Amino acid sequence: MKRQIFAMTILSLAVFIFPEYSLMGWDVIPPRSSITQETWEAVYPYLLPETDELKFQLDEIFSQYRVTLNSETLSESGFTNVKPRKYSRIVVTKHPKVPGFVFKIYLDDQGTKSDDIALYFLIRRVQGALTIQNYIDEHDLHENFKVPKKWLYLLPDTPMSKKKYSYKNFIVVEEDMYIMDKESNKKTWKSSKVTEKTLLGLYRILKDIGLMDCTRIENIPFSEDGKITFIDTEMFGYYDVPLKRIKKVLSPNMRSFWSRLIH
Repeated sequence: MKRQIFAMTILSLAVFIFPEYSLMGWDVIPPRSSITQETWEAVYPYLLPETDELKFQLDEIFSQYRVTLNSETLSESGFTNVKPRKYSRIVVTKHPKVPGFVFKIYLDDQGTKSDDIALYFLIRRVQGALTIQNYIDEHDLHENFKVPKKWLYLLPDTPMSKKKYSYKNFIVVEEDMYIMDKESNKKTWKSSKVTEKTLLGLYRILKDIGLMDCTRIENIPFSEDGKITFIDTEMFGYYDVPLKRIKKVLSPNMRSFWSRLIH
């Protein structure tokens, strides 16, 4: 009972703090037996609204069959770049029928990632994005920084043929930030685009939020509009952020400034 009360308190606070993420159309009762009440209460504040047009588009794609069974089924349904990432094992992909959005998916055939474990990391991604956005808003850092909006999407309850697979109920949907390619991003980090003001804002965000993985420029790439984008939002709340890592990607002048800043 205490756990349930705690979960409901967190739910109420989340909807109060992040009103734009309040749910529309979802019932507080889990929609299927494979999702416990405790799990549903944990994901509820972060779900893509039931009445959102984007959800209707995704339902059409994912209801065909078990699209997220493996890389092959994901590719057959139209998704691009379906190979899981080396370390996280998550698939970061897009679909031509849903332009403007990126999808982060754990596949059913990834037996080492049970639904509970996968969901924990998915929720962290959404929470991290909200935390960064709130910080940017509070400290008026919009000129140089941005973060995509992220939601959890409940996959349709399609049948899965192989019981040894780990059935996943959710994926992450996020705004496409139209980031620069790898080489362009590296050049921009060494260019005059990165100023002392830019680095001071970056230092504050990394240090105050504890963004462990955002000291890698592939996780904070420049977007086409010239802003630094926080696309990897899962690892937040850490004390010992490896800030020295940023130094090597900067121009000589900015390296010197960064060294003084972090010390």
